[in-house]
Amino acid sequence: MKMCTKCSGFYASHLLWKHLLKCTGDEANCDTTGSDMRAASYVATINPEFNKILSCFHDDNVGTICKTDPMITVVGKALWERSVRKDKKTVMGEMRKLGNLLHVARTMTKNNDLTGNDMLCPKNFRTVVNALNELTAKEDNSLKAGLKLSLGYLLKKAARFTKCELIIDGDDEEVKERDKFLSVLDGSWGYLFNSAQIELESNRETCLRRPRSLPLESDVQTLRTYVMTRISTMVKDEYMVWTASEFIELRSLLVCRLTLFKIGFLVRWYNMSKTQWKNCWSRSIIWHTKEEKRQSQNGSHSHPH
Repeated sequence: MKMCTKCSGFYASHLLWKHLLKCTGDEANCDTTGSDMRAASYVATINPEFNKILSCFHDDNVGTICKTDPMITVVGKALWERSVRKDKKTVMGEMRKLGNLLHVARTMTKNNDLTGNDMLCPKNFRTVVNALNELTAKEDNSLKAGLKLSLGYLLKKAARFTKCELIIDGDDEEVKERDKFLSVLDGSWGYLFNSAQIELESNRETCLRRPRSLPLESDVQTLRTYVMTRISTMVKDEYMVWTASEFIELRSLLVCRLTLFKIGFLVRWYNMSKTQWKNCWSRSIIWHTKEEKRQSQNGSHSHPH
């Protein structure tokens, strides 16, 4: 907390600059009760490590929103505390997505007082949807499918994280508003995000076996060598202290070994569509193994089973 030297009002440290822009120095006309304190009540428990993340944001419109909006800071703090690897860039990226959404919503409604908490109210759901569509639309009227889907999940997380804070603060009315917002979002999920999900899966299937999308054979071999060596080192080390980080690393290595080197190409081979089979004969895709190439040349797989 810091005191304004003009009007003697007390404000949260990171919001004082915002007050100074409009402070008249007249106690009669200035809000000296610290109205911004209530808006910043969610971030009262921010730890020093997360404060460093807030200081890394640029002083542009979106960066300022990320640093000052209570809802976005709550989400960022929750993501940071739940993160095992403590990846600053990932947390900041998620916060900037919400900041961009709020910035677009303010621009569309011409209301600079709109906050992240306002976006999580059921009465503003249509505004959120319009801002979401505006933010995820490309110039050629196509869709940024990945961004739209990630924003959908972020809105869910934001509603749940702030709901927890509201329950702790005993604000039952706001808790009910969050429940209503989550109900509306769940009920609207199909028509809002199904197209994005379908487009993502379609793009993934289309580019799955294309030569331009495949890694170099030398890179695959390097990765294979690293995975096998690391697994062997971890398993044979009798003195290793196994914590959550080690278990997560070993699990990731095993999943990589199974999906990248064994199961992955078999599943794709079995699930190929007619279009993909036609691409096989036109040689617009490549084969992963000599056995696959030999079978294609001999015609032993004339149709998918």
